[in-house]
Amino acid sequence: MIRQTDKRKDLDSIGQLVELGFSDKLKNEGFRVREEIRTYKRFYPFYWFASRVLGRFLKRYRFLLTGFVYEEQEIILGNVTVSRTGKGFERWMLSNLVTHPDHCRKGIARSLMLKAIRFAKEREGRICLLKVRSDNLPAVKLHESLGFKTYNQTITLKFQGMPKPYLNNELVDGYDLDTLKPGNSAKLYELLKEATPQSVQEVTPLNKNNYRSTFLSKTSLPFLVKVVEFFGRAKMHKYKIEKDANLIATLSLIIRLNNNSHRLFLVVCPQYQEVLADFLISKAFSLFSQDSDRNILISLNDCDEILINKCKSYGFKEIEREYNMFYHIKG
Repeated sequence: MIRQTDKRKDLDSIGQLVELGFSDKLKNEGFRVREEIRTYKRFYPFYWFASRVLGRFLKRYRFLLTGFVYEEQEIILGNVTVSRTGKGFERWMLSNLVTHPDHCRKGIARSLMLKAIRFAKEREGRICLLKVRSDNLPAVKLHESLGFKTYNQTITLKFQGMPKPYLNNELVDGYDLDTLKPGNSAKLYELLKEATPQSVQEVTPLNKNNYRSTFLSKTSLPFLVKVVEFFGRAKMHKYKIEKDANLIATLSLIIRLNNNSHRLFLVVCPQYQEVLADFLISKAFSLFSQDSDRNILISLNDCDEILINKCKSYGFKEIEREYNMFYHIKG
């Protein structure tokens, strides 16, 4: 039987299922599901308030995180998470599709996917998105049989140890480093237009209206960041590099205070990747603590060959390649 997920009741069971179904992936990434479950439980009052209270008046807060489970005799054997992506209802992300290893090839995953697609369609959805590991051939074939197509690939790298004897902490003359603030939204939009592959923009086009700075966003975002840091047990850092008053690169870090992996994010205009890559990676290492810098992940588009090769030269190793896939909802 398929039913909608009960976020509080099902969370532990879904976590155990994810641990079983994605054991290799979680081990490679150093990801601890139970840590994330504890984090989600701390956030639950905010999810509840946003979806149940704010969602009555503002559509953007509806269906922040929902999904479906397949169960037999009250035991959860399959799961899929469904969430909106972007500000409207046009695009939906399907994730955490998993079936208990002892119950594969019974049509559970297909049934959950069809249910999720139908859910999105009934809520004005036009496109469903998902990520799937390139080496997970059964899942790739399932998604392709449902009509999903690959539009991009993402490579995840993990820090394995520093082979280089130096870090480049000197920024080239003519480039300015500063913290990235909410007021930079318009410049961020222009940077993303340059740095995001065209194949991605064709499926998930950038909307300039989503990058407008308002008084509310400027005043509320710092508070929201502090809330996320406190309940998520993390520290966030965001930097920007400008040249001639134009935003050409951003560096973002999520430093986890629990046992989960740190995350590193780079967005760099293609024409400046060669010039800035060394400095950006060195800056990131200067912010990670020395005793935990081996547990760092970064995900990059496969077309960002300069950044990928530069990360590898600093001790990162490719651990995963994912297909980004989309499905146009018919009717």
